[in-house]
Amino acid sequence: MSKLNGPTGQRGPQLRHLRGAVANLVGSSGGGTCFFRSAALVLDVPGTELCFGVLAGATDEERAANPEASPTRFIHSWVERGATVYSPTQIEREGELIPWPKAFYYETNGVNDARTIKRPALLKISEEIGLSAHLRLGRPLKTDASFVFRLLDTAGLPYAISQDGGLVPPEFGGT
Repeated sequence: MSKLNGPTGQRGPQLRHLRGAVANLVGSSGGGTCFFRSAALVLDVPGTELCFGVLAGATDEERAANPEASPTRFIHSWVERGATVYSPTQIEREGELIPWPKAFYYETNGVNDARTIKRPALLKISEEIGLSAHLRLGRPLKTDASFVFRLLDTAGLPYAISQDGGLVPPEFGGT
């Protein structure tokens, strides 16, 4: 990752949570990378909101290009600042944090049932569970409860766990 620019194009310590989440691969072993990285960016950047929603599954054309892509709708997390979306899971693919017009992001990804958690609420959760140290330094969270489930419950987004362990809308879930 050669370029990790902030939402204003600036480089530097203002993205210390996101840098830590990416460098320490937070969320990658148990899934939820999008939740951890998006929360990290919200912790780093005032004026942002943590967002969740249901994204459309891959189309037949997308599956032809990438047979591993799932046609099932799934729950995803990203960050919004006004009419701009940042999706920290795209850092490796894009080489940097790219701003997307919100309308374009929603249309392209088939977003529906979008929910948000305001930054002050995330800061409170972070303090309660030790999220900042977890993201920046790789320390364990202060809780055994699932961080991702807590976020989804806080945002009021219903979810289920698919047979392959992914988060999906309840109508597609197994548990």
